[in-house]
This record gives sequence, C-alpha cells and structure tokens, in this order.
Amino acid sequence: MVTIIHGGNIVLSRKKLDEYITDSWTIRLDAQSDDILKITNSFEFRELFSQKKTIIIENLFSPKAKDKDKIIDLINGIKKGKIDIVIWTDRELNQKEIKRIEDASVIFYDLPKFFYSLLDSLSPKNSLQTRKLLQKTLKESTDVQIFYSIVKRIRQLLIIKTGRYHDFEEFKTSRDWQIRKLQTQAKYWKETELVNIHNKLFVLEYGLKTSELPMNLADHIDFLLLTL
Repeated sequence: MVTIIHGGNIVLSRKKLDEYITDSWTIRLDAQSDDILKITNSFEFRELFSQKKTIIIENLFSPKAKDKDKIIDLINGIKKGKIDIVIWTDRELNQKEIKRIEDASVIFYDLPKFFYSLLDSLSPKNSLQTRKLLQKTLKESTDVQIFYSIVKRIRQLLIIKTGRYHDFEEFKTSRDWQIRKLQTQAKYWKETELVNIHNKLFVLEYGLKTSELPMNLADHIDFLLLTL
C-alpha cells in the first residue's frame, strides 16, 4: 500500500506521519539527500523478510529531490503487499503529481480557513485587520506554525520584489495564480519595509531558538504586527 501525506498544515501532517513510525521495521528516507542506490537497497533489504515493513520517503516532490523519476518508477514497480510506502511532503501536491504514484491513498491536511487570510493581509498600515486575524488563527494553529509561515511569506515578497523569482527553488512548484497573488501583495510594500520586518523576524527567530524571548511567541508576533 502507498500513502501520500501532503498539505500546508505541517503540524497535523507530521503528527499523522509519526503514526507510521512504529518499530524497527520502519525505514526513513529523504529524497533530497538519499540517492536512488540507497533507496533501492532499502526496498530490496525489506523484501528479504516475510514480516511487513514500512518505508517512509520525505520530500519526493521537492525541487531538490534526487532521482525523483527513478524513485517513482521504483515505487510503482514494487510489490506493495510486502511493503507499506508512505510519501510525505510539506506542501499541497497538485493532481498531476499525485497521479504519478499509482493506486495511492491520499491524506490531505489543509491550513485552517483564517490562516491564508492572515498571510494575505500582511501589508503596511493594515495592522488592525492583521492582528484580528492573528487572534482567530491562534485558536486553530500554533504560534510557531504561524511565525514560520509569516517568515516564509515575507521572504517570498522580498524575492518577488527582485523580479527574479524564477531563479529560486521554492517558486518552481508555485502555480501562476499564486505568483500573481504574491505580486499584488508585494506592490503594497517598499523593499526597505520588507527588509526591516525580515530583520525583526530574524531577531525573533534567534530568541525562539535560544529560549531567550521575554514574552511568549504569540505576544511577540502581535507586537510585530502592531508596527506594520
């Protein structure tokens, strides 16, 4: 059996992935760092034993994945009865990508309804609306998840401002409508404003990683949005 776990809600998708990590018969592989030889050997090793095994492959559909086409051919050609295969990715896959894996069971975890509204509302002089959305989003998502999503959105807007987003890996899987939406949002920002908030987020991230934040992270995010 092959299971695909995908979607923007990484907290829930990771929690689901953990359910498949049960015992010593589970092998975890990363398509960004493990080549086809290691992955092939893992599959062949598991087939030597009669007990059913689980192989987890992360980041198969990442732009940085090694030997993606060969790995997909390997998955589609394996005898599924002896091996359970779980494919995890940190984003929503499109139907073309999903259909490349034959007879797969698909589990999708989307972000809460207010999450995208919060990210899309990030713009100068819109702090009141953004802070209201933050409070609603905190009821359904963790402050850490919100923080890193804001970091990612600000980084994306900075890249859009350069006009060279085609050169960046994270945009190679973006759809046209997503690019257009980011371009529209970027128009509300001056590049210096984006750099300023990006620097503030960097300081917050350092404090988060070193456990040196004087307040809880949610309060820091709220204060940061107040300065927009």
